[in-house]
Amino acid sequence: VGFMVSPFIMEVFGPKLSAGRVQSVALRLIVDREIEIENFKPDEYWPINVSLAKNKDEFIAKYLNKVTNKIDATNIKSDLDKDTYQITEIVSEQEFKRPFPPFTTSTLQQLAARKLGFPAAKTMKVAQSLYESGIVTYIRTDSIRSSTEAIQTVRDWIKIKYDLPEKPNFYAAKDQAQDAHEAIRPTDIEKLPNIFFGSDDEKKLYNLIWKRFVASQMKAATYDTIAATIKSSSGHILKAYGRVLKYKGWLSISDDKDDKDNVILPELAVGDNLVLVPPGV
Repeated sequence: VGFMVSPFIMEVFGPKLSAGRVQSVALRLIVDREIEIENFKPDEYWPINVSLAKNKDEFIAKYLNKVTNKIDATNIKSDLDKDTYQITEIVSEQEFKRPFPPFTTSTLQQLAARKLGFPAAKTMKVAQSLYESGIVTYIRTDSIRSSTEAIQTVRDWIKIKYDLPEKPNFYAAKDQAQDAHEAIRPTDIEKLPNIFFGSDDEKKLYNLIWKRFVASQMKAATYDTIAATIKSSSGHILKAYGRVLKYKGWLSISDDKDDKDNVILPELAVGDNLVLVPPGV
């Protein structure tokens, strides 16, 4: 199958390209990717948010439809700036958030970077020190599996202080995982992070590992969620979403929350009239 070589490929590899079998496959993949990049057309999108209030309690509502050009966005904004607003529908639900599985090598590196600012190399150096000291299990693993004995031990610890799930939590491994070793976990759950005597970096990393493992066998967190549909006087539809944590569950021991954990809306009802809050007010 013939194909053209883009200027990008010529610039990188020069005019003399190998036609060997392996090289041809690799080159074809590179060329296909370069063609995708050259043909890519960005999707223009104009998000529109409106600040509304009920009894001086403010919240944000999002314009429901996708706006793909500046002219439409300007016209919609012009309407919304002078419209009145009313709630047309309220949907309330309960949402459950399960704990994360114990760490693999990659997930430990990711959270250590985000929470502690550790580069991957530093994380592995500190984790290796914990492993050599017998504090944690083997640290090079792609498995999220824990041994039956370890799960029973942590469940015994949890039931003394927290609500214990009726059954252990199990996590499905990715298809490509070799699963040769357990997930990264403490070797002794009674060795609490606050009584661990290691270096400062070791304490920080061990704290992540210990909390993640314990949390993995706790109950799901529970939220009350609300979705309010709002109609403007010119016919535009907006949505406001809120979520309030009602039962902490595994979040009692872990701080792996997200920005949506407490997005609180005022008490809303169908038929409520809302007030537009101008920018800067």
